[in-house]
Amino acid sequence: MRYNRVLIILPSYPGSFFSSSSYLDAGVGYVSESLNVAGIDNVVFDMSLYPDRDKLMSQIQKFNPDLIGITMRSLNFKRHYALVAEIRQRFPHIHIVAGGPHISTFREKALHSCPELDYGVVLEGEQTIVELCKDTLPLSEIWGLIYRNRKSDGGIAYNGDRPFCHDLDFLPLPTYSRFELSRYKCSIPIVSSRGCPFQCIFCPVKKTIGHQYRARNPVLVAEEVEWWYQKGYREFDFTDDNFTLIPNRVYQFCDEIARRNLKHTIFSCGNGIRADKVDRYLLTKMKQSGFYQLSFGVEAGNNQILKNIKKGETIEEIEHAIATACELGFLVRLTFLLGSPGETWKDIQDSIKVALKYPVWKFNFFNLIPFPGTELYDWITTNNYWVVDQEEYLNEIDHWTNKPAFETPELSCEKRIQAYELTHKLMITHWEKSDRNARRLVLHKRLEMKGLPTTAARFLSGMRYNDLMPAIDKRLPWFSRGLRTVTYPIRKMIS
Repeated sequence: MRYNRVLIILPSYPGSFFSSSSYLDAGVGYVSESLNVAGIDNVVFDMSLYPDRDKLMSQIQKFNPDLIGITMRSLNFKRHYALVAEIRQRFPHIHIVAGGPHISTFREKALHSCPELDYGVVLEGEQTIVELCKDTLPLSEIWGLIYRNRKSDGGIAYNGDRPFCHDLDFLPLPTYSRFELSRYKCSIPIVSSRGCPFQCIFCPVKKTIGHQYRARNPVLVAEEVEWWYQKGYREFDFTDDNFTLIPNRVYQFCDEIARRNLKHTIFSCGNGIRADKVDRYLLTKMKQSGFYQLSFGVEAGNNQILKNIKKGETIEEIEHAIATACELGFLVRLTFLLGSPGETWKDIQDSIKVALKYPVWKFNFFNLIPFPGTELYDWITTNNYWVVDQEEYLNEIDHWTNKPAFETPELSCEKRIQAYELTHKLMITHWEKSDRNARRLVLHKRLEMKGLPTTAARFLSGMRYNDLMPAIDKRLPWFSRGLRTVTYPIRKMIS
């Protein structure tokens, strides 16, 4: 073995969705499981669970790895470079490898910018990291590996892209045995496909996952769900970029869930599905099989802007899917972009109209970030529309901050700031109204999972999210201690 013990670091992302400590990382789960199968000892340290650097350093000292891996996204990447430098200073004898979207995007440049890194893993890393650890191949023959060529005065070498894994069914499925599983949200992420064949100009996914769509056998996906079901888990989130791209796969999966009698399982598609790849029949089947939450990437409120960003959908298709999903009782989340090429203030008003038109659970308006390697990035550069430093902007702004990266003749920097302020006020107001119903529905499902009859689950969830139970709870101190003792199990169950 070149490396026997690997510690994998999941950095935290303050202020973003990824700052939540309640979500398992399926990508790192696949890498960790591949190391398990290869007989390589490993542990995952999630810094969203333990943001204290001292805790990380103590874990490194305790586990004593000979290789440290860190996964990186491009937003705030310099914070992660600084973390790597700190680890190198404290543990100069341990080699460090980085992977994730940032390395797949920046490649050799990442190792030039962060001299403390020994290796980079590009694209899908399961096989590359195992070959790096096993020492069965010289570094120069490991596809997908960036490394420092010590024979050429510290030069950086890249062996070329490893072909994408076309048969995902042969990958070892994540068991998260090296994670602190009990500290995460009880929802298990499921990856049933990889790749995106569409051409959206803003999306960096094709740089990191690839254009070619590759799908797992839906029967084996159902087996994965059943494996977790037998361990007591009932909530699953499909993290695919295109879960419904092939409707027949979804029908087969739903049939398998019914055949296996996996009662009270609930599924979500939080990463989003395409509106033009669902219809009433498919959505009805999904609803009957336990799917309760869907996200649609709307991006814009009219066909001209959708055409500009090469979304490949019409607003009519999108609105039809939203209306159908809402009618069938799904919790529907919509996402929009602010400031796409050609977008005017009137176009933003069109997006707002779509967001407010349907009884959706949530909608989000995101600051549009041009990632390197995307058509959007090249378009902005060609037209000199940047209003920030191209070398620094990924460390200064993100989707959740009101600081534009660029402006266009149709929408100035000042107008973009105003649009963000307006839409986020609308978002917050809407969330406050809609979140109660969403929480009630989820609690209802969870109570059913605990074995409560549907009527009882509906009653208790309705109490919890109609202000009745909190009001009772506040008055209970005026009554006897015995009454509080009797009602405690109910209050605990619905808290």
